Amino acid sequence: MHASHGDMSSRSAFSGQLSAVSFQRSAFSDQPSAISFQRSAFGGQLSAFRAQLPLSRAER
Repeated sequence: MHASHGDMSSRSAFSGQLSAVSFQRSAFSDQPSAISFQRSAFGGQLSAFRAQLPLSRAER
């Protein structure tokens, strides 16, 4: 009975690995869209930083 219990635990670990692999695949497919979103967000930060530059100079 103890050996069967070990077999069950190994099976559950294997099924957990399969679900983790499928999750990594879906996350990898979402990475390009996330990267393009980060690029647009970074471009927005640059434009906002450039807009703040004249204000900081005028305050001085």
